[in-house]
Amino acid sequence: MAKLSLKNVSKTFSETEVISGASLDITDGEFAVFVGPSGSGKSTLLRIIAGLEEIDDGEILIDGVDVAGIAPAQRGIAMVFQSYALYPHMTVYENLAFGLKIAGASRDEIELAVKSAAETLGLVDLLDRRPRELSGGERQRTAIGRAIVRKPRIFLFDEPLSNLDAALRLKMRHEFARLHDELNTTMIYVTHDQAEAMTLADRIVVLRNGRVEQSGPPQDLYERPANRFVAGFIGSPAMNFFDGTISEANSAGMLVQLKGGTKLQIAAMCDGIAIGANVAIGIRPEHLAIGREAKPNMVDAVVDLTEQLGSRTLIYVRTPHAANLSVIEAPGNFPVRSGEAVQIYLPPDKCHVFDVDGFALPRCPAP
Repeated sequence: MAKLSLKNVSKTFSETEVISGASLDITDGEFAVFVGPSGSGKSTLLRIIAGLEEIDDGEILIDGVDVAGIAPAQRGIAMVFQSYALYPHMTVYENLAFGLKIAGASRDEIELAVKSAAETLGLVDLLDRRPRELSGGERQRTAIGRAIVRKPRIFLFDEPLSNLDAALRLKMRHEFARLHDELNTTMIYVTHDQAEAMTLADRIVVLRNGRVEQSGPPQDLYERPANRFVAGFIGSPAMNFFDGTISEANSAGMLVQLKGGTKLQIAAMCDGIAIGANVAIGIRPEHLAIGREAKPNMVDAVVDLTEQLGSRTLIYVRTPHAANLSVIEAPGNFPVRSGEAVQIYLPPDKCHVFDVDGFALPRCPAP
């Protein structure tokens, strides 16, 4: 295992800064997942950690030692790419053994390491096959096994499941979780898939434009996003947003006036922000509800369409308070139809408030 720390790491290609002062700590044995939109710097940061890209500034510390000037092979890191990159003329056994053979390991060392990796990954019955005789999942497991036999201090995975179909991705996701539990080794994983990030990660790192927007346990990012970008990026369906202005501060938090005059009580604090300031209210789809009786914190809406997904229904509504459709997640086959006028309820303690720069305002403490 190993602890990884990045301190003010920067990287520029030509005149374009792709990593901008990234700082990050990943502890021994942690499973960290990098997420972010295309071009956010996820894969570049992974390659920097591996030593495949040199940095322009900053430090890369593994167990306190700066490895920025150390060759990739000397960093104690193994990387698994999106492409399996297996040798097509070699058997599974030969693919697993190749790196050790090049490193000068003895035959007994190679035999022991390959056998252990094959047992861990369920490859024992496939050792005599060549890559063309394997399924996509078996090829991916072979690529992972080739990394395991090296016994690295840190594993790096660059979108390893993106070439697999949905069912196989789910199966392999379970395999990654089991593998991390068994090996108890530091792992860093890049993905576009939020389900992979939320279910696998001990720590999610959200990147945008080469900057670390927020880092922490998945549920912390989901429940306490640091800014509007993280709030809108983490979660599927995405968080809903309503623009308004702060009209009053009170003992319960604040009143926010939406377009059209509707006022909502929000359990957030006004510290450092003035009455009359523009803000955005964010709320998760599962926290919105269709109202059946008039009460505070209701807004008018019209149902645009519904998606019935068996155990839940997604209801898309138009309101005068948001530029885009808002999404409500309701249980089961919820009885609404397109064109129906409804009211939606926003619980005060489930609303997030973001200032004009997109930063989250502190929530009121629970009573």
